[in-house]
Amino acid sequence: MNAERPSLAPMPNPVVGVLWMVVSAVCFATMTTFIRPASEHLHPLQVLFFRNCIGLAAMAPWLLRSGLGALRTRHLGRHVLRACLVYGAMATWFYVIPKVALVDAVAISFTAPFFTTAIAIFALGEVVRWRRWTAIAAGFGGALLILRPGFAVIDPLLLLIFVNAVTWAGAVVLIKVLSRTDSANAIVALMFVLLVPMSFPAALHHWQDPSWTALPFILGVGLAGVAGHYCATRAISLAPTSLVMPIEYLRLPVLGLIGFLFFAEVPDNLTLTGAAIIVAASLYIGHREARHERATKP
Repeated sequence: MNAERPSLAPMPNPVVGVLWMVVSAVCFATMTTFIRPASEHLHPLQVLFFRNCIGLAAMAPWLLRSGLGALRTRHLGRHVLRACLVYGAMATWFYVIPKVALVDAVAISFTAPFFTTAIAIFALGEVVRWRRWTAIAAGFGGALLILRPGFAVIDPLLLLIFVNAVTWAGAVVLIKVLSRTDSANAIVALMFVLLVPMSFPAALHHWQDPSWTALPFILGVGLAGVAGHYCATRAISLAPTSLVMPIEYLRLPVLGLIGFLFFAEVPDNLTLTGAAIIVAASLYIGHREARHERATKP
């Protein structure tokens, strides 16, 4: 009698969530890389509109298979708010990325966990003690090292990255709330259903017909973007936010290498120091949140 082969035990949800977030970070880094060549042919806000159209098209097979009923939700207002926040985050990102150094933009965008903490205070009534306030202050100190106020003229485009961080932080909180009742596919599909008409007016204002040369870059932005959002949504629905969000920091070395190899961008010591402080402070906040979550679980 043949012995039965032992079946492999499924990986715990937190581990699967981490793996989804690793793929998400790579996808978003890829999307950011494609924004620059795409914006050489079209206005960044038109590229963003095409990115949303491609995202909706990528979700179309699931919509056709599941039917429009799969988008039914009891929390439409939250989905609309999340779409508005995501559009604000993406619009600032697409507009700024072709004009600034990749490492500078990505490092400042990593202040999002600090704003997530602030949102948790006011929206969820969370108590934040002195250790996390110290980490928040240190993180913003790292951002100031990159901006160099008083030592150089501050690039206003880099200030727009703070808008990206605030809006993305709000969207992350809403993803966690929505994932309690809605599937990852429904959250991503409904986001693109809302984002396509939302992003069309700005694209129409800057409209020009895309050339065949621009098409591969537009497709790269769109496909990498929808994959990144889907993977991030899956990760956040499977694992604690404080566990998976620090994995986004993979984007920093990946985009730093891409900036060096393809765009001849060499970050200076102040930028690297500021980026390291931001990442360390954000990781500490994540660690504190994870400890708090374990302590409050019954």
